[in-house]
Amino acid sequence: AGADAVDGAPPVPDAVDAAPAVSDVEDAVPQLPDVVEAVPSVPGAASGPAMYRGGAARTGVSEASGPAGPPVELWKLKVGDGPCTPPVVLDGVACFGSVDGHLYAVDVAAGALKWKFFAEDWVDQAPAMAGGMVFFGNVVGDGSGDRHLFALDAVTGSEKWRFKSLYYGVNSSPAVVDGEVCFGAGKHVYSADLQTGEAKWSFEASDSAGTPAVSGGTAFFAHANRLTAVNLGAEAEKWTFRAGANITTCPAVSDGLVVFGSDDFNIYAVDVQTGVE
Repeated sequence: AGADAVDGAPPVPDAVDAAPAVSDVEDAVPQLPDVVEAVPSVPGAASGPAMYRGGAARTGVSEASGPAGPPVELWKLKVGDGPCTPPVVLDGVACFGSVDGHLYAVDVAAGALKWKFFAEDWVDQAPAMAGGMVFFGNVVGDGSGDRHLFALDAVTGSEKWRFKSLYYGVNSSPAVVDGEVCFGAGKHVYSADLQTGEAKWSFEASDSAGTPAVSGGTAFFAHANRLTAVNLGAEAEKWTFRAGANITTCPAVSDGLVVFGSDDFNIYAVDVQTGVE
């Protein structure tokens, strides 16, 4: 298999909306969780950001040790109305979204709801946490609001900024690297400034852009049956690999390889620099 070139990226759209004067944060009035036993301690503050599959490279590997014995339920807390996203955990707080249109923040020691934020439509991809903020997007579901990537204060849940997306919303989990947040929205991959939400660059894909993996100054993302590598900042395509059917997994980058799965029943590994199988 080999790489196929795609034409250059379009200009970056003027996509940033100012955050509203009044926060969309709802008061958190949780009921007491059904606690089985108290959590003995909370791990110390994490040294870096928290993202889906453990980091921007999406390897799914954790440096933390797992349970020493059989898992024991410490608490449970009913939130939302419908399926929830995988949580990300940082500094003792777990954040996750739901198709009920909310992003939730839960204290992992007490199992108590800290706050929730109403995003007006489905939140069906895992958030990212970094720099005291939480980043996530919404997609077309049952609601009628606009679709955005949101940045919230991780402590209070108040809105910092929002980035208006095109097409059907933010259909990916964000990656946070070098002061920017990278994400797929509709047929584009965007990168926005972490603090302001200002668009830095964008790249147009052939189809809906999935969750990007970012490593070595390159973003890797799937769109239909293609996996494309784009130089961060330069908006320049490095290579595109075509699988036999739609690529249905988030890519993982490790040891000079990009690994991903496809609906053609294959797992692929391609060279990170050339895209050659």
